Amino acid sequence: MYISNRVRVKALVACALAGFTGIPGNPASAAGPEPTRVKFDPANFVDPTTSTNEYHPLRPGMQWIRAGTTEVGSRKVPHQVISTMTDVVRMIDGVPVVAMLDQSEDSGEIAQVGFDYFGLDKDSNVWILGGYTENYEGGCTPTSRTRRWERQLAGNPASSCRVS
Repeated sequence: MYISNRVRVKALVACALAGFTGIPGNPASAAGPEPTRVKFDPANFVDPTTSTNEYHPLRPGMQWIRAGTTEVGSRKVPHQVISTMTDVVRMIDGVPVVAMLDQSEDSGEIAQVGFDYFGLDKDSNVWILGGYTENYEGGCTPTSRTRRWERQLAGNPASSCRVS
């Protein structure tokens, strides 16, 4: 698992804390205390490129490179993820967000490319407000595409989760 998935896991945890209970009919999703709801107010957000969040800085040009191994089938292969904060800022539901580009490589071939869109509130909390991912086979053929949460384009409010 690489950092982008960790951020997604944090987002899922934040969603759970915000009241999204998971799969309907799943007894595990109904267990536990009443979740704390976090108010989503677009007026509470600031320019994400001015981030002072020490755990997830959003400054354009920042780059993280993580390397290790992963399993492809039953083989261990070299794996690398490069995450780059871009200078691409767009609006999602009235909130300015900055795009982070994730490039994942297995044995030197592109395995996944994705954009995640992060907002910053006035308390320096980082929120994930959308994303787009393409998975590749053989380094060049897209096998699947996933768009998450960006429903504002259809006129519906986007789901969002605070990640830090």
